[in-house]
Amino acid sequence: MGGPRQVDKSRLRVSELQVSRAAVLGCVQREYYELEIKDLKEWGALRKTSPLFPLEPHLVEDGLLHAGGRLEKAPLMTDSKYPVLLPRDHHVTELIVRETHENKAGRSEREHTLAVMHQEFWVPKGRRLIDRVLEWCLVCRRVNWKESLQRQANLPADRVCMVKAPFTHTGVDCFGPFIAKQGRKW
Repeated sequence: MGGPRQVDKSRLRVSELQVSRAAVLGCVQREYYELEIKDLKEWGALRKTSPLFPLEPHLVEDGLLHAGGRLEKAPLMTDSKYPVLLPRDHHVTELIVRETHENKAGRSEREHTLAVMHQEFWVPKGRRLIDRVLEWCLVCRRVNWKESLQRQANLPADRVCMVKAPFTHTGVDCFGPFIAKQGRKW
């Protein structure tokens, strides 16, 4: 009864997931931001010509490139203060946006999805990527579809053309037809 517990070796541990996450994100960053990472390691600063210069990026002890910001003294977790920088044109980034949209943001619109994503990741010009992901989201397309308007057909000729003078035939119906005699002959 008190024997050793069997450990399920097929399950991933949280530490293993964190290491694999850092490895994948590091690979993506080295592919796109190789020059920026090299500059930060050698000089501790970026060139002013770098497209990432306005984001004030810095390397953190996990080896990833994080965006700077104005939340230095805010009592937030490190990922929220300094989100991980990701390139817009990478498949991994698209998968992260799709997962954020579907699971974390509850299939919300663009701005809420972007706000939820900014808690962990920063994608330069990310609205374009989110728009592209939302455009292909089948659930959102079904929910937000717009009713198509049909073009009305032309009116038939007998309703448009005047053949006889107006009020040629008139009638009054009061409980049934009353037959009126024609005028009397004297």
